[in-house]
Parts: sequence; C-alpha cells; structure tokens
Amino acid sequence: MRSGILNSDILIAQLGLLCQGKCDFEAIERFRRGTFFAQAPGLRVVPSSPTLRQRLDEKGEAFLPWVDVSLLHLLKRAKATITPLSGGWVPLDLDVFILDNSNTRKEGIGWNYAGFVGYAPITAYLGQEG
Repeated sequence: MRSGILNSDILIAQLGLLCQGKCDFEAIERFRRGTFFAQAPGLRVVPSSPTLRQRLDEKGEAFLPWVDVSLLHLLKRAKATITPLSGGWVPLDLDVFILDNSNTRKEGIGWNYAGFVGYAPITAYLGQEG
C-alpha cells in the first residue's frame, strides 16, 4: 500500500475502466465524483489518474501473478468451456479493434482507417469458443 490506496484498489479500478471500454488513465477522473464505480466492486477509494498511472507503471509487472491467478479463478468459477483442437492444442486467437480516442490526450494515438483518432488494443480469444 502506498499513499493510502491499496494495490487491490488500483487493480480493481483499472479493471473497472477496461470494463467501461476506457483505457486511458484520465478516464478515471469522471468516476471519482460518483459513488457507484467505487461501491459496486467494493473499492475503498477511487484513485486519481496520476496515482493510477504511477502505480501501474511502478508495479505493473509485480501485479501480473495476481492477474494470472485471478483469471484462473474467474475461468473456474464461470465454468468456462475451453475446447482444444483435435490434436490437443488450445487455440489462442489474437485480434485488434479500434477505439475512438478523439477527445482525449492519450499519448501515441493517431488517425486510423475508421477515420478518427484512436488506437487498436489487442484482444484474445481462447479455445474454439472464442
């Protein structure tokens, strides 16, 4: 814990942003004013955008084992069906999709084929189910 904000609150806040389709740190600011974003997942506090950015920059790699374990728990709890191919391999398909970031100050974005300013995050589909 640093600056009074738990590492778990940092991870949950970032996950909450991603679930909203928001991937820039500044997007957290609009959720700091309301109560639902914090109360729904049980956050003690919604971090500021600088705190979120700094903590993820500083400890992002250290958080990866937590993310791996959490994903396994999620898949088990959801009883997700992950069907391998006939040879026993489990396919992992990667794809990108365009996000419109025209009204943000996110670094490293530019014009894309859809005609707006944005970038293309990578998604992954596991198993034959996708």
